[in-house]
This record gives sequence, C-alpha cells and structure tokens, in this order.
Amino acid sequence: MTWKRFLLNTLKTSVLLTAASVASVMVASQRETGSPWSAVNSITHVVDGDEISQPDEYSPRATSIGLAVNTTAMISWAVLHEAALSMTKTRGNTATGVAASAFAYFIDYVVVPKRLTPGIEKKLSGRAIFSVYVALAAAFAAAAEWRDNGDTPDPEIAIHA
Repeated sequence: MTWKRFLLNTLKTSVLLTAASVASVMVASQRETGSPWSAVNSITHVVDGDEISQPDEYSPRATSIGLAVNTTAMISWAVLHEAALSMTKTRGNTATGVAASAFAYFIDYVVVPKRLTPGIEKKLSGRAIFSVYVALAAAFAAAAEWRDNGDTPDPEIAIHA
C-alpha cells in the first residue's frame, strides 16, 4: 500500500470515527445529563486536570478543547487501525471493527492513567459508554466499506494554490 492510499484511508476512517464518537457522546449526554455538551466538555479534563470542574452547557473553551482532544484521539485510533489492516493485509469488516473498538476501550480504561481516560465516564453511565464504543465499532466497520485496499489505481492528490 502506498503512503497516499494509507493517508486517505486514515482520513476517511478518522472522519467516521469522529462523527460517530461525537454524535453518540452528545446523544448519551443529552439523555443522561440534560445537556449534549456535558460529556463533551468533560473530555477537557485531559488538558485541565480533574481538579477543575467542566461546565455542563456549551462553553467556547471547554467544548472546543473537548472536541479537539476527541478528534485527536480518533485520528490516533484511525492510524493504528489502518496500520494494522495494512500490515496484516486484512480487509476491514464488522469483526475487525468490534476488535478495534474493544481494543480502544481496553487502552482508554485499563492501560492509560486515569488522568488520560476519555473523561466521559465522569458524566455518563457504563451503559452509555458502552453505546459510544458500539458506535465506534460500527464506524470502524463502515470505514472498511469506504477503504481503498489497492484494487484501484493510486489516487492522485492535487494541491492547488
């Protein structure tokens, strides 16, 4: 696989993961806290620490940081996922999507220190967090349908000034 193809696949997967994670977190947050922004803002603990309480409503600072941290995490998961598929010459599918999401959960809540957990656990129930990772599994699986596995000629990337 060429670098161009890898980067385009990673970009596609990143977009799906970010959309799925933000949408599922906001829906769960609205349902459980009454505000779609509460759980998004709680992600900001990665930057601010746990001592600082995050607002429940939209906040230009907290919401922007929460979305930026989440997007960065989704890009990281997309890079790892695409690298794993590329190295194993595996075509993504539902099983690889579920495995990737389970791996992400394991890293997020077992491996990393509490200070670096996603933060949504401060606002959402275990059931809601499970639904977020189900949405991620679906996004990983959907990305497989969008993925270029080399069956087509290399994409031309043109940058126009």
